[in-house]
Amino acid sequence: MGFRVATGRTRSVSDSTAPSFPLVPGLPAALLFLCLFAFSSSDALATVTVPSGFSQIELRPDVEVLEDTTGKLGFDEIARLPSGVGFSRRTGEGDLNFGFSRSVFWLRLSFRADGVHPLPALLEIAYPALDHVDFYARVGLESVHYQAGDNLKFSVRPYFHRNLVFPVSIPADTGQTVYLRIATNGSLTVPIKLWSEAGLHQADQSLYSIHALYFGMLLALGLYNLLIYFSLRDDVYLAYVGYLCALATAQLGMLGLGHQFLWPDLPWLADKAVLLGFSLAGVFGALCARGFLDTPAWAPRFNRLVTATCMLFLLGTSGVLFEEIRPFAMLVAVMAPFAAAILTVGGVLALRAGRPGALMFLAAFAAFILGMIAAGLRSLGWIPSNPLTSYSLQIGSGVEMLLLSFALAERLRNLRRTTEEALGHREDALFALTEAERQLEQRIADRTSELANANERLLHSQEELSHLALFDPLTGLSNRTRLREQLLMSMARSRRSGGVCALLMIDLDGFKAANDTHGHAVGDQLLTQVAKRLLATVRSTDTVARVGGDEFLIVLEAAGSMALAEIFADKLIGKLTQPFEVGNRAISIGASVGIAMYPAHAEEIDTLLQLADHAMYEAKRAGKGRWVSARAGACVLEPASS
Repeated sequence: MGFRVATGRTRSVSDSTAPSFPLVPGLPAALLFLCLFAFSSSDALATVTVPSGFSQIELRPDVEVLEDTTGKLGFDEIARLPSGVGFSRRTGEGDLNFGFSRSVFWLRLSFRADGVHPLPALLEIAYPALDHVDFYARVGLESVHYQAGDNLKFSVRPYFHRNLVFPVSIPADTGQTVYLRIATNGSLTVPIKLWSEAGLHQADQSLYSIHALYFGMLLALGLYNLLIYFSLRDDVYLAYVGYLCALATAQLGMLGLGHQFLWPDLPWLADKAVLLGFSLAGVFGALCARGFLDTPAWAPRFNRLVTATCMLFLLGTSGVLFEEIRPFAMLVAVMAPFAAAILTVGGVLALRAGRPGALMFLAAFAAFILGMIAAGLRSLGWIPSNPLTSYSLQIGSGVEMLLLSFALAERLRNLRRTTEEALGHREDALFALTEAERQLEQRIADRTSELANANERLLHSQEELSHLALFDPLTGLSNRTRLREQLLMSMARSRRSGGVCALLMIDLDGFKAANDTHGHAVGDQLLTQVAKRLLATVRSTDTVARVGGDEFLIVLEAAGSMALAEIFADKLIGKLTQPFEVGNRAISIGASVGIAMYPAHAEEIDTLLQLADHAMYEAKRAGKGRWVSARAGACVLEPASS
């Protein structure tokens, strides 16, 4: 069948039981044979007890692993395995790391809520560079299947987060067993935790602050050195900017921020961003070192070695773009610490030769090489994954970027000093140098001002686009997208408080006739006035949305009961029946209303919307100018009061 047990000692669990081997219908004979004779000593399935009010739980000790070397096993076959068969737990510290493996790995976990009520939780894999992760669970007789990974669009994820996060509902009585199928072409690292939603949100705040500081630093250094390049036309600064951009691209891919915010609909870019960024960082880093140390002038043999390193990284870049990723990923992972070591040796040679800026350059790459070696060895699975090794590249690269920037600034100062010494004390030369410095500072100030203005315009455009994406341009009401967001939040608040919310689907009676008779301009004004009346009728906590030509939806937060919702529907119909003054015309229309209650009628948002829509059409068929409420999955006609 092509699978084997993950090796290593298993961790004992207090609630383990002896494995059993029932004859499972549909289980292939070869698989059953292997279960009986190859895995009879495996641990039984352990259960993670989740206390109420928990923040996070480290799941590494409780994960059970099965390696499928063929990648052909499906969830049904895996789920039929008896408890304690086929899976085993891996010992060791840090995150699970399987290196560069072509196998598919199945992970199994069992949860039980420590209380009488089920607990909502979030299962997080904090390594977004994995290609495909499938989440499976049994809920009653149905199977739950979620997908995530950098080979899929971001929108398919069940929980919008930079990492791979899956919602889990943990019952208190029967428990819940979940399975994860993981396949990737790169490094197969699985840092896995269970979070409460509040705990994950709180942890994200500090991490996003650190990431914002890191990328903000890269952006500031890149813009500053780019401005210097435009002023001096020195290729070293351009190579440094390219190195910054490549490294930032790799980090955005590794941290999942690029897939979430920059290229959510480009899974091919999300899949290649990490390796593409690192390979280009190797190219530009070699070019920057070559120009900064001026190796062609004083170390031609070493310069050829640096050039060869650059060519190998170019090969890695082309391979990542056009070929299978895995071999080139291994090439880049091995070349990265090797190239950093070469450049560090170059710094030592430059320091011995008395080259200006060599000491700062050496210190920069000495810091970076430690982070690069740790990241490379971690991706190969040779050292354990932990917070230090997981963020070693960010730490090392951040220190390196600052020191290299200081080195480039020192290079600029040396250039000025050399120019001053060459010109001596001649007054005209001093004036020319001062004027050049003034122009440079003015250009930097002008560019900085331009960037600030451009950023302000960009923010304004983003606000406008965000408003257009969530609000109806004619009436200013929420559109269908924002309605779903608000309805989901209202349902969540009702769930927490034990209350109810109501959904009212409204269709205007006689609007089409008025629109055809008086023209579209009058029809648009009429819709605008309808929107104003609806807003004046609801509370500030309620949501009014336009979802079609003359269709509106109202979400009544904390509706209280069906009776109150029906009273509100009567009031609403009365408001809309009153004539509208449009220009010099008095136009009379009406409204038909469908009512659906959460959670009485449905607990799923799409079902709730369908029930409200169905109820509204029942009101139309019943003679218009009335409301109809949905009851027990069907629509029951209720006449509107006069």
